[in-house]
Amino acid sequence: LDKALLHDPENPESCQALADLRLSQGRKGEALTLVRRTVELCKNLPVGLVPSYDFRAVTARLLVELSEYDMATAILDELLGEDDEDTEVWYLLGLCHMLGGRPKACREALNEAKALLEKTGTTNDHLLDQITSLLARRAVSESEKTKFWNPRWWVHGDGASRPHEESGGATKEMTLNLPALSAKAPSDALATDASLVGGLGGG
Repeated sequence: LDKALLHDPENPESCQALADLRLSQGRKGEALTLVRRTVELCKNLPVGLVPSYDFRAVTARLLVELSEYDMATAILDELLGEDDEDTEVWYLLGLCHMLGGRPKACREALNEAKALLEKTGTTNDHLLDQITSLLARRAVSESEKTKFWNPRWWVHGDGASRPHEESGGATKEMTLNLPALSAKAPSDALATDASLVGGLGGG
């Protein structure tokens, strides 16, 4: 991955994959620098080339794990603008608001996640328990975060989010060499779609 970045330092896929690797190695400072760089690169992609939904979801998860809640919130809000029935995104948004000291916004997001679980009849007792526990809290400290957020939940078992369906139209996508952190296998990294230009939290 280091060699890949040296060969192509403007590649957000390699940057994000290396951020995930550094995080798994406990090298959080390097991981944070790399994931911030990933966001920056995605904002400056050529016109018509944008990060896919799943790529941005992985970026948001990395940011949550690295306690970059405002940046993660911006990406999660963007994702919900494209798909407001993604339970995982609602849950992560609620957790970001709680850890960012916004309990009212947290409750609103968590209630959306809970309503979606009930609406779809999804059997995910663990997530429902987590939502209920978090709704009962007025605050959550950084040291308690792992009680409510394990970034590998969606690798094993029945993931909290529903599979994200691609909209119609042809897209070009590049391979993302990351652990499967989303309900949909992240072989879809960057998509070409002029209607989605704006990238990660870009304006």
